[in-house]
Amino acid sequence: MKFKVLSFDYWDTIVPINAEKVKEMGIKRANYLSKIFKRWGYEKEPDLIKYISHEIWEVYREYEETKEITLYKIVADVLKSLKIEHDEKKIKEVVRIYEDFLIQTGFSTSDNVYEFLETAKSKGKIIIIISNTPGGRVEREILKKNNIYNFFDAFYFSSEVGVRKPHPAIFEKATNDFKVSKEEFLHTGDRPELDVVGAKRAGVFSAYYNPKGYKYLENYPAPDFTIKDFFELEKFL
Repeated sequence: MKFKVLSFDYWDTIVPINAEKVKEMGIKRANYLSKIFKRWGYEKEPDLIKYISHEIWEVYREYEETKEITLYKIVADVLKSLKIEHDEKKIKEVVRIYEDFLIQTGFSTSDNVYEFLETAKSKGKIIIIISNTPGGRVEREILKKNNIYNFFDAFYFSSEVGVRKPHPAIFEKATNDFKVSKEEFLHTGDRPELDVVGAKRAGVFSAYYNPKGYKYLENYPAPDFTIKDFFELEKFL
């Protein structure tokens, strides 16, 4: 079986999340924001900033699939919860700080991603990303730092499309944009509830990326394929 379009989830698929690095980054970012807020005339402890940022993000993760989530909105709500008066300029300043700290964290790609994407591109495959994320700049910059940005033909970030996985519309936009049938489209991701369910709803093929060999949750529909390494996708090229 061969596919024309290879779609990938971003976080923990193309780019693994390093929990320790993220934790360290969160502490540094909260300390930096505390100094920024002090400059604005507000005394806010770093631990409070970190706590509120985390809680608001958790709330947004539970929002319905058709509600757009942007980093701008999240930051605005963080500032509101901290009782910090703000305007568009201040929101954008904090958004930039959130983004810059993430970009500087030093994320790498999953094993064999570069080699696989290079091979897929050499065979003329369309390579895209479909991902739930409140931004887009961070994700693009990380890809550039890892020298794989140019392998991708398009990015479907939920904050830019306006819907989130597992809603089928985000997958259907990609099939329509590239004028391919659903049988020619394979989506690979690590989250059964988002990637497998979303692909099934949209009628495209799904590959569950499971490098650590976790037991698949039986309450979700089975993926069409399961892989532990990107090289296992070469048979679909």
